[in-house]
Amino acid sequence: MDIGKLFTHAWGLFRKDIGPLIVTTIVAALATGIPAVILMGGLFVSLGDNVTISEDGTVTGLSGFDWGAFALAYIVVFLIVFLVATPFYGSMVSILVRRVREGRVAEYGDMFAGFRQYGQVVSTYFLVGLIVGLLLATIIGIPFGVYFGVAWVYALVIVVDRRVGFGEAISGSRALVKATGWWMTLLALFVAFIVFVIIGAILSVIPVIGSIVAGLLYPLGFAYVVAMYFQATGEVQLVENAVAGLPPAAAGTGSYGGPPAGGPYAPPAPPAGAAYASPEAPPAAPPAPEQSAEGAPGAGRQEWAAAADPLAGQPPVAPPLAPAAGTPPSPPVPPAPPAPTPAAATGPMEAAAQPGVDAGSGKLVHHCSQCGAVIEGSSEFCQVCAHQVSGGERPAADEAPGPDAPADDEAPSA
Repeated sequence: MDIGKLFTHAWGLFRKDIGPLIVTTIVAALATGIPAVILMGGLFVSLGDNVTISEDGTVTGLSGFDWGAFALAYIVVFLIVFLVATPFYGSMVSILVRRVREGRVAEYGDMFAGFRQYGQVVSTYFLVGLIVGLLLATIIGIPFGVYFGVAWVYALVIVVDRRVGFGEAISGSRALVKATGWWMTLLALFVAFIVFVIIGAILSVIPVIGSIVAGLLYPLGFAYVVAMYFQATGEVQLVENAVAGLPPAAAGTGSYGGPPAGGPYAPPAPPAGAAYASPEAPPAAPPAPEQSAEGAPGAGRQEWAAAADPLAGQPPVAPPLAPAAGTPPSPPVPPAPPAPTPAAATGPMEAAAQPGVDAGSGKLVHHCSQCGAVIEGSSEFCQVCAHQVSGGERPAADEAPGPDAPADDEAPSA
């Protein structure tokens, strides 16, 4: 346990929420002091002029004093102070613990936070004080009183932090003290006691104001115990983050195996260079092959396409329909007849003239659709292949005009 760091952490926590802590101390002092002054003052005033105090300090006239009423008033004052002040102590501890656990900035309404756990806070504070006080009241019980006073030093903090009762609080405190060492815990408390006594003695030199300032530093003692508690639980980083103003989640796992402060456990981060994909995401396709210099796909293009979508080249297959129960199987469907192939044209062929524009003359001419020759004028036959433009058959070889036959445009001689 680092005692020097304890003072640093205690002062840092006290300074972070100094306003609500001081206001809580003032309200607790007024809530307990005013009833005590009224009760005890009224009791002494009732004595009247019967009581006199001589110069040597001798008190006379107490023969008619009602000691029973005095004892009853004292008990009432003690109960008022205890039952009212103790929840405010729990409020101070709650402000400090929540600053460490949650990084929460305290508000002035948090002075009543201890009343939310009134039964647990008051019962634990009362039983610890009663047991330790009774042991210290006897000579033989002093060692036991010192031992349990140190072993149960974290009881109130555990009640506020873990929201447990007296039994779990003292057992948890004893376990933490045992883990860090009982003598080490005693040394930390003793050093703090000496420092606070010295501070109080220095402030008491200043009349009235010094006592008030010393009382306002009362929450600093709770901050010291809270700093001890988080060192004992191994959560020093939480306190350092709170003092530095950092979020408590940066410290990692909370105490008692709980999640980190500020939220539940987050999923582990993916390894460096890898994406964190959900289980439902399809597998990523392999990278496309590089293009060659001429723009043609590189080698392995077909393999890449097949790996990216294996079912792309396969036709969808419909599942067979199962016949209903008791239904005879249907006969097989006969195959579709082959499509008829068009027969070759054997009839008369029509060589339709194909109009076109002559590139040389620019006139509209007709071309034979059979051989492509130019059909001059209004002739009905192609002069090259003898196809009839308007229809008809090609003349047979024996009917074809011979080489000595006159041309169509030559008139026969008379």
